[in-house]
Amino acid sequence: MSGSARVAKRNLPRLLRPVLLLIFLVLGGCATAGSDNPFVEGSNMDVFLLRVESRNTYEVSVYVNPAGRRQLLGDVSANGLEFFEFEYPAGRPLNVELETRVGDRYRIPSPPFTGGGRLDLFINSDLRRSGFRR
Repeated sequence: MSGSARVAKRNLPRLLRPVLLLIFLVLGGCATAGSDNPFVEGSNMDVFLLRVESRNTYEVSVYVNPAGRRQLLGDVSANGLEFFEFEYPAGRPLNVELETRVGDRYRIPSPPFTGGGRLDLFINSDLRRSGFRR
């Protein structure tokens, strides 16, 4: 074997290392189950229609917290009525939080309902007395 053939044979693995590393990183990134993975996001979602009736004297913001990130559904005016439609991960407890403009906050205990559909949420003048009904 000539000297140049030995050098080329020895350099081939050095040239393949970055290529193989790049392929590994690209394929490994596609297989993660992170929140940015489009294959995970679009599957197993329930659709809820939330009817919110407020008997509070302040405007109340309604949030859901599906995966550790609080998302605003919308605001309900004082003594108002609103409807919100949203997707929520199937099988997870429904986490709903209320917050008034004066800073009162309350996380409503998860209802025993599963499978999406319509839920009624009644917001009382005392937030801690608010709750769901199906």
